[in-house]
Amino acid sequence: MRAVLGGKLHKDFVSGHKKLTPVVISHGAAARREQHSILASVLASYGCIVYVPNHTDGSSAMYRDHSNDKPKIHYFNFYDALTGKDLFGKEYEHSEFRLQSLLRRIDDIETVIYYIKNKSIKEFENIDLEKLVAVGHSLGG
Repeated sequence: MRAVLGGKLHKDFVSGHKKLTPVVISHGAAARREQHSILASVLASYGCIVYVPNHTDGSSAMYRDHSNDKPKIHYFNFYDALTGKDLFGKEYEHSEFRLQSLLRRIDDIETVIYYIKNKSIKEFENIDLEKLVAVGHSLGG
């Protein structure tokens, strides 16, 4: 998981006196995580540790796949309701296309939650898992 580290925590969070609230933000179709940077910054200023993944279902404007040795860039995969095909020519029923997208998004979010629960970022071991929050916009909601 790629992360932006190095932000300064308030002394109450560093000492463990207060726990960080984990928040996962899910972007909408044809969007990217960067579009939620202001919301993520505001939430972080209130003691949240914010995770904003680029979804891997083809609905992101772009995302990098780091699952193997050579990172690959993927771009938005549009569904054309008139032809019943995506940008790559694969045929779908509209409901099947959306279902596949939603199932992949669920997997993305579950992967983020797995990393949060397993304390993948050692600097942030003081996370209150009982207060896990999910926020989404449009298809991300």
